[in-house]
Amino acid sequence: MNPFTYQPGISDPSVFYGDDPHDAHVVHAIGEAHRLGLKVMLNLAPAAPIPPEILGLIDYLLVNYYGANHDWDHHNWYAARHRVPGGQWRFFSWDAERILEGVNDNRISVNNGNAPTGIHNRLRTNPEYRVIFGDRVHKHFFNSGALTPEATEARFLRRTNELEPAIACESARWGDYRRDVDQWRNGPYEFYRPDSHWQVEKNRLQATYFPRRTANVLNALRSAGLYPRTAAPVFS
Repeated sequence: MNPFTYQPGISDPSVFYGDDPHDAHVVHAIGEAHRLGLKVMLNLAPAAPIPPEILGLIDYLLVNYYGANHDWDHHNWYAARHRVPGGQWRFFSWDAERILEGVNDNRISVNNGNAPTGIHNRLRTNPEYRVIFGDRVHKHFFNSGALTPEATEARFLRRTNELEPAIACESARWGDYRRDVDQWRNGPYEFYRPDSHWQVEKNRLQATYFPRRTANVLNALRSAGLYPRTAAPVFS
């Protein structure tokens, strides 16, 4: 039921970079970032040219900021690159089930050493990076971009509609697990049913989360100095 969370394919990077797993560098822990080359991004001087993979880093950060990932990035992150001259780092979402919770949640202040947020916070001293970051925010948060209310809701519904037939089966197989088998931590220990849990959560996201979340994250980015308070010019 959760291949995107627990089987991302990054452990077999040949999925992205050819037939031989040795064709790729893969990192998913803070200590490995320096060892395998992310130090190029970590150590950019304030006036250094910005490498092209920075666009992917910024987009990755914005996705996690939008969802307010509460279990990231002191762990639960992956990056990989093709082991060839000029191979660029790509960042991948991993184990990101703690998202889309509170519509006002804010994770923009996260700053974990040599993890993606640490790279980002070091790069913020670079003026070119700040301009590029603002450009990516504008691309995704305005004009039908990927993180606008309409786009996020449509993408969510596209995936949930694919899963809908399996949810009843999942409930029949595992719905009583928390109530009757493993009463882990604190209750309530409920029987999970499509109508009383799945559909309720879908309704909440559509009614209160997606319509408001884009503006809330945008305001948080402005407050953090990551996006200007003045409106971008519009060509007529």
